[in-house]
Amino acid sequence: MSTAVGSSISRKDGHLKVTGQARYAADHPMKNVAHAVAVCSTVAKGRVANIDSADAEKASGFLAILHYGNAPKMFRPVNNFMSASKPGEIRVVFEDDKVHYAGQYLAVVVAETLQQAQHAADLVKITYETSSPLVETEQAMSTVYDPSEFFGEKLKAQRGDPAGAFQSAAVKHEADYITPIEHHNPMEPLCGRQRSGWSARAIPWRRRWVFPKSAFTSSRLLSAAGSDVKDSSGRILS
Repeated sequence: MSTAVGSSISRKDGHLKVTGQARYAADHPMKNVAHAVAVCSTVAKGRVANIDSADAEKASGFLAILHYGNAPKMFRPVNNFMSASKPGEIRVVFEDDKVHYAGQYLAVVVAETLQQAQHAADLVKITYETSSPLVETEQAMSTVYDPSEFFGEKLKAQRGDPAGAFQSAAVKHEADYITPIEHHNPMEPLCGRQRSGWSARAIPWRRRWVFPKSAFTSSRLLSAAGSDVKDSSGRILS
């Protein structure tokens, strides 16, 4: 009989993590590393009218900037969660000039060091043509649909009476809570490393990267499956 349930079991990597000895993706040493920092949207809906990177390009250590205007065409994955090809959303990064939500990646600045990349990214000026976003659930109810299955299983919808249950509850508690951005891998800073073997036309700097996204997402988006990128020799290292 298993003793796992109800027992205190140490994680195999627990000692390494709490003593600072665990090596994450960003901890593996590489020579000639370039660092990429994202420039995110500050508006919730609209389109990018202009990206002014003139000051960023003059910054120390600047190598390149990628955005919808100069990025190679990325592979658009199948809109199917079960296919393991969807990197969070069906719209791929830098696909067009449309802004769908605040925080959307609009550009990536690459520089010699992380600090230089962060500084250059702060110098990028983006102007927008803004639209009114949908911020209330009720306003978006016309777009909802019932999915047929989840993780390969047919869904069954059953609703009770939450309002009635709340009113008849012996104890009621009302409060406002704010939840910060969470990630299911909180122990490790997000990082993916890729050794680029692309042509100079596709990626103008022939060096190695550190990406501010997961290796899974980078491997999906940076695999040369798009029509504009012919050489797929890039390799995810960690």
